[in-house]
Amino acid sequence: MSALGRDAMLAPLQAALRDAKGDDAELWVHRRRSAITRYAKNEIHQNAVADETHVQARVVVRKAMGIASANSLDPAELRRLVADAAAAVLTDPAAHAGATYEMTGPEALTFAEIAERAGAVLGRALRFEDESEDEAYRWRREQYGAAQWQLDAWVSTYIAIRDGALARVSDDVRRLTGHAPRTLEEALASTSRLGARIDRG
Repeated sequence: MSALGRDAMLAPLQAALRDAKGDDAELWVHRRRSAITRYAKNEIHQNAVADETHVQARVVVRKAMGIASANSLDPAELRRLVADAAAAVLTDPAAHAGATYEMTGPEALTFAEIAERAGAVLGRALRFEDESEDEAYRWRREQYGAAQWQLDAWVSTYIAIRDGALARVSDDVRRLTGHAPRTLEEALASTSRLGARIDRG
């Protein structure tokens, strides 16, 4: 983030806060870039780069607090995030007491669909390579030496996604915020625009 400079980094945050509808508002941002090359049997096995952005907005209205989070510093996305946090409490706060919401995207996607559609947005070919459960356990055991319970947790998550156990799509985002949840393409496009600005400095 330092490539942007302090003023350039703070400007979209300050603009979003000026538009906040509430008694008090704050934006909390964490961004991390990390890269690693993993080796197996003296050969490069996998290059991995992680570029993570987490933004949380908190808006207070009449002693009630609304919280919303996103993964983009795009100015339009920041204004929408603050509005979402305010919407959670500007509409009847008592109506949400004890409620549980399933905040999902607009559609359930397979890993193969995610790879294909993400590649189209990012401008490079991506593919999903399936692996058996035995391969999944073996690779993670060799790479991390993790305990069995942790291996079970990792692999069972992927199995649940593969088998459709997490494929439910809800309308809670629209009902709570008044707008549709972002598609995969919309989420990736906003992150890509941020990365381009950072790379250009």
